[in-house]
Amino acid sequence: MEQTPDLAQFFNPRSIAIVGVSTRPGSISGQFLAYLTRFGYKGQIYPVNPRHQEVAGRPCYGRLADIPDNVDLCLIVTPKQAVRATVVECAEKKVPYVVIPAAGFGEAGPEGAKVQEELMAIARTSHMRLVGPNCMGFINFKERVALSFGGFLADVENLAGGNVAFVSQSGAFGGGMVRRCLKEGIGFTYHVSTGNEADLDALDFMEYYIEDPDTRVIGAFIEGIKDASRLVAVGRKARLSGKVIVVLKGGKSARGAQAVGSHTGRIAGSADVYRGIFAQAGMIEVASARELSAALETLSQVNFAPPCYAVAAVVASGGSGILASDYCEVLGLSFPELSQKTQSALSSLVPEAGSCANPVDITAQVPHNEIQKLPSIIDLVCKEEGVGVIMLSIANLHLERCWREVLEIVGASGRLLAVGSSGGLSGPTRRELAKSGRAIVGEDVWDALQKVAFVVKRQGLNHKTEWLAPSVRCGKHDHHALPAPAGGVLTEHQAKRLLAPYLQMPRGKLASSIGEAVGIADEFGYPVVLKLVAPGLLHKTESGAVKLHIDSPDSLAKSFAELMERAPAVAGQLHGVLVEEQVERGTEVILGFLRKPELGPLVMFGSGGILVELIRDVSYRSLPAGREDLAGMVRETLSYKLLRGFRNQPAGDVEGLLDLMTEASALFLANPWMKELEFNPIVVLPAGRGVRALDVVLTT
Repeated sequence: MEQTPDLAQFFNPRSIAIVGVSTRPGSISGQFLAYLTRFGYKGQIYPVNPRHQEVAGRPCYGRLADIPDNVDLCLIVTPKQAVRATVVECAEKKVPYVVIPAAGFGEAGPEGAKVQEELMAIARTSHMRLVGPNCMGFINFKERVALSFGGFLADVENLAGGNVAFVSQSGAFGGGMVRRCLKEGIGFTYHVSTGNEADLDALDFMEYYIEDPDTRVIGAFIEGIKDASRLVAVGRKARLSGKVIVVLKGGKSARGAQAVGSHTGRIAGSADVYRGIFAQAGMIEVASARELSAALETLSQVNFAPPCYAVAAVVASGGSGILASDYCEVLGLSFPELSQKTQSALSSLVPEAGSCANPVDITAQVPHNEIQKLPSIIDLVCKEEGVGVIMLSIANLHLERCWREVLEIVGASGRLLAVGSSGGLSGPTRRELAKSGRAIVGEDVWDALQKVAFVVKRQGLNHKTEWLAPSVRCGKHDHHALPAPAGGVLTEHQAKRLLAPYLQMPRGKLASSIGEAVGIADEFGYPVVLKLVAPGLLHKTESGAVKLHIDSPDSLAKSFAELMERAPAVAGQLHGVLVEEQVERGTEVILGFLRKPELGPLVMFGSGGILVELIRDVSYRSLPAGREDLAGMVRETLSYKLLRGFRNQPAGDVEGLLDLMTEASALFLANPWMKELEFNPIVVLPAGRGVRALDVVLTT
C-alpha cells in the first residue's frame, strides 16, 4: 500500500464519525465521545448507532451513509463481528482514515488474521488508511483532539502542548507512559497507539513526527518492526533533522533457534539484533519505562551543550560522593581529579572533615550552617577547565534556599547543572530548573547522572556520520550476483569455490586419496590443514573432522588415514578431504549474515572460533550497511581490543577486515537465494597483511 505523504488530516480531522457509540460515558465506546467533548475538540462529531436517536445531546445517525457531510475520520467501536461491514461502509463513504480499537484480529490467530487481511484488501482498493485493529486511538495535544479511551486520561486536566511525540504498539503501555510523563511535567505534541499495525505503523508516525516543527523528541515503545532498513532510514532522517528518537523494545527474549545449524542463526536473539539496529539508526535505546520517561523528560528540557561532559560532584555526604564516582564509571562518564590550584582554593571553604578532590565533600556543615559558602564553592569548581557538568547533591530543604544563585553561577560559566538529592524538590522549583534548559533534576545521584548520560548520548549522535553513507558497494567488484546452486547447505569446498573470486581465503583443493593430498601439499607448501568435506558437516572442530599443523608427507598420510576412519561417524556422503594451506596465527573473528522474516537481511560480527556461542560477543546491523556502520560493529565487540593490539601483540589489519565485511555484505544482498552465510573463523593478520576466511557455511 502506498505510503501516506502527510498525516495532518488524520491528526486534525474536521469531522469524526463514531460508529457503535454508547450512551454510557464510562464504557469504551462512550469514552471516545466523552474525551473529545471534555478536551474541546473543535470539529464535527457524528455519533452513529441505529439504537439511539441522540447521544450526549447530539443527533445520532442510524448508518454512516446517513451522515449528510463528508467524514474525515471514522472510529469503529462496534463488536469485532461488525467491523468488516463498517469498513465497507467507510469505503463507500470515501472516508480517508479509519481507527479500529477492537481486538481479536491478527493477534488472535489464523481466523482473526484472515479477517484482518480482508479489512486491508478493502482499504487498499478504496485508498483508505487504517490504524489498528487492537489499538487505543490517538491524541493531538496541539489541537486538543483526544480520540482515545482509558483511565490514563481520567485525571488529566488539560492537554497542554509540549515538544515530545510518542508512539506505542501497546495501547495500555502507551497510555500509562503518557500519564506518567504528564505528571512529570513533560508536554506532548502527539501520541498514537498503533496496535496490530495492519496498515499504518510506528515508522509512519515517526516520519510524520520528524516533519513536525513543534516536535523535538520522539519516544517509542516497539514490540516488533516489519522493515529494519526502513527503521534505520527513519532514525537517520531524525538525526539529520536535529531530532532524537528514544525507544524501548518489548519482547527481547530469544525466540528459538533457526532451522539451520550456523552460529549466526542460533545466537540471533531479539535483544542483540535490535540493539544493533537501534545503534545503526542513531536511536537511544532504554531498558525500562522509568528510563524512557527520564530520557524524554531530559531531552525535551535540556537544550544546552557544555564544552564537555566531565563531571565534578559537590556533595554533602561521603556516601553520595562515592556513589557519584561509581555511577560515572558505570555510565561511561568522565570523573576527573580536580587540579591542585582548584583544590587549594577550595581548602579555605571546605570543612576540615571534608574533601577538596572530586567529589568535593562539603559535609553537612556547609548546607546546614554555612550555606553562604556554597555559591563560592560552586564557582571555583566551575572554573576547572576540564569540567562540564556540576553534580550537586545536598538535601532539598537547603537547595530550595540557594538554587537560583547556584544555577546562575553554573549557567554563566557555560556548564550544565545536575541535581541529585534525596527527597523531592517542590513542583515550582523543578519547573523553574527545567525551564532554564541548563539543569537536570534527579530523584537521587543515579537518576541525575543517568539523565546526564542521555544528554551525552544525544550529543554523540549529533557528531556521528554513519547514516550519511549507507552504501555497501566495494570498489574491487562491480557485480556480485551469482548463480544459485541446487538447494540445501553447500559443502565448505563448494561455498569457497563460489566465493573465492570475491573474498580472501586460503588456497585449497579437494583430494580423494593420500597421493592426491600429498601432491596438493607439495604445491602449496607445508604446513597444511586437512578437513573432511560432506553435505551438512558444519562444525568440523567439534566433530573431529579437521587436522591442523601438518608439516610433512608422513604426518599428512597419518592424518589423512585418521580422518577417513573418522568419516563414517561424522559424514554421510563424503566428497573427499580438503587440503588447504595453513594460515599463520592472528585474531579470530566471526562474520555472519541471515535473513529474518520480520527484519530482512542482517549482518553479525563478533569474537570468533569455537567460543562464539559461549561468550556471545557479537554485534548486529541491518543491511544495507555502510563501511562506517560495519566499523561501528567491530568497535562494539571485545575483539576490537585485540585488533587494536593487546599486551604488546601487533595490531590487526582492521582495514582489510572491513574490506572483506563490505564485500561479503554486497554478496549477500545481491543474492537473495542465500539464506545464511557465515565465516568462522576469519583470521585477521597483522596490519597490512590482510585477512583469511578459514571456514564458510552457506545455506540456500
